[in-house]
Amino acid sequence: MKNILALLVFTTCALCQVSGQIGFSGAYKTFTADSWDDYFRSEFAENPGSATGYAAAVNYWFRLKNRRIEFLPELSYERFENMAGTSNFEHRILGFYFNTNIYPFDFESDCDCPTWSKTGNFFTKGFFIQVSPGIWQLHNRYETDQQYEDENLTWAIGGGAGLDLGISDFLTVTPMVKMYYSPDNTWNNLPGFSSEAVAVSSNIRQLYAGLKIGFRWQQEPKFRRR
Repeated sequence: MKNILALLVFTTCALCQVSGQIGFSGAYKTFTADSWDDYFRSEFAENPGSATGYAAAVNYWFRLKNRRIEFLPELSYERFENMAGTSNFEHRILGFYFNTNIYPFDFESDCDCPTWSKTGNFFTKGFFIQVSPGIWQLHNRYETDQQYEDENLTWAIGGGAGLDLGISDFLTVTPMVKMYYSPDNTWNNLPGFSSEAVAVSSNIRQLYAGLKIGFRWQQEPKFRRR
């Protein structure tokens, strides 16, 4: 599964323009799977609730030439953990997202963004709406007197908004808030009262509050008109 995600990242970056921006991001995230919570509550009187955790990611930036639609393919690692009594719940995600930023107030601009070599209102230039389709390698672990683990490949969709803050032509800082949703994720080997393992399916919801730092290492040549 990791090889599939790595291939997606490599293929996307190979299609990018020569000029681009690499970025690193960190975020606080939540992880809520209501049907899994209901199962543990009804079968074992445990209430794991929403788990909290973090996400760390690296992305590559490129954009359309004449429209403010920008693309940030991203590789992310996420980890969530919480306790319910003496039991431990952990979820890990290796994710690939094809983030797409749309700048509604500057859509037809040829701005050399996210750097600020041109003047303009920072909110108009920097505010964007983001759509984030993605693929997850999801690993779940429940530890009590025994460990119950499962792993599967699934998909997710995210959406939110952010604001590019151009510190210089080299450095851009971007705060973002997003929500993610992934449907019908099955945990296949949960414990039951019988000797057989139990499979329980649940939708997953996440809240995201994070910060991206972007570095522009090369810019396209600029030619002066005569």
